[in-house]
Amino acid sequence: MTLNHIETMLKTIQQYSNSEITLTFKNKEQVPVLLVCYLNQCFQLTYLDNHTIETYDDILLTVLAIDRAVRTYIQEASK
Repeated sequence: MTLNHIETMLKTIQQYSNSEITLTFKNKEQVPVLLVCYLNQCFQLTYLDNHTIETYDDILLTVLAIDRAVRTYIQEASK
């Protein structure tokens, strides 16, 4: 998935902030590993393996965090 595609998805959930849209990212085995939603004018990332939550108010930083997380889960799966 490209960074532009991630950015487009984030802009979409931001545009529809009155709706409850959640993005789910899965690893290669199709197991959900990361949830992303837009809440209180911030993007909330929930890592499902350890239930850690990160909050970002900047789209670029959110894109980079998602990309980093997805790459990490891909690397772990290929070990």
